Amino acid sequence: MNAGILLLVAITTGCSPASTQDIHQPFRVFSQNAGTTPYLDLIGASPVRSTCETYYENNLCTTDAEDALFEAIDEERPSVVLLQELWYQPWCEAAGRPEESNAPPFVCSRSGPQLERILPSGYAVARSILYPDNAIAFDETVISGEDELVSLEASCGPPGRIAFLNAAFRDAPLFIAVIHAQAGLGSDAQACRIDQFAALEEVLAALPEETPLIIGGDVNHDVTASSPDAMRWRAMADAVGLQRLEDNGDTARLLVMDLDIVATRGVLGGAQCQIHQLDEGWSEPMFDHASLNCE
Repeated sequence: MNAGILLLVAITTGCSPASTQDIHQPFRVFSQNAGTTPYLDLIGASPVRSTCETYYENNLCTTDAEDALFEAIDEERPSVVLLQELWYQPWCEAAGRPEESNAPPFVCSRSGPQLERILPSGYAVARSILYPDNAIAFDETVISGEDELVSLEASCGPPGRIAFLNAAFRDAPLFIAVIHAQAGLGSDAQACRIDQFAALEEVLAALPEETPLIIGGDVNHDVTASSPDAMRWRAMADAVGLQRLEDNGDTARLLVMDLDIVATRGVLGGAQCQIHQLDEGWSEPMFDHASLNCE
């Protein structure tokens, strides 16, 4: 049993059982991979992309993109927000960054943590320390939890590409995980995702069966495919009783694949997810993934 599972068992032991009634309206879950990619130049060229790639690792890198994400969260007011490919503000102080990379329109021109800028008031947030690209925010009027995510370790990739929070919904246990699975179309990346999903299943299997689950983010495989990683994901979901919430299209605009999902147990059973491109209509698009808003 790894350290993550030991911590999980320690936290959940002694908690009162969760209600078996499905957590539904007015509960909402929102997920967004907020990163960008140079390949978006195929849709609309932008002079900022080389800087975003080189000095922001393609994470959420422009002030306009930050503002668009804030507006989407503020408008929807979801109960849970699953975020991937965020920027970590202390990285702005790294040696060797040219002055222009920290000037407008880039987010290092702003002060304070990026999470404080993209989240409206009323949200608490937990972040993966080992992989700060990932975060979970939650409506603190109904959900409580720690400010640090538990970083799941697999045999490949950095710890924290899957990270989880042992939270509570109105004092009953609630398990939330954010995923940014290993990227890539090759067999090595596929094998890594399979290992990451196996590690997640081990954690989920250690939970009491009545614990509600929210799992979501960028799984980096087409969930409708028959590939080995897609089949491994579905096997994991079946084993622990996770249900993928259906959505209305492909989330990865360049690959034309459904790479982002929200799956639940005991939360929003049978709900639908609406896909929205936050930069729709922009001449210089910045998001290579659509958001999911599930209710």
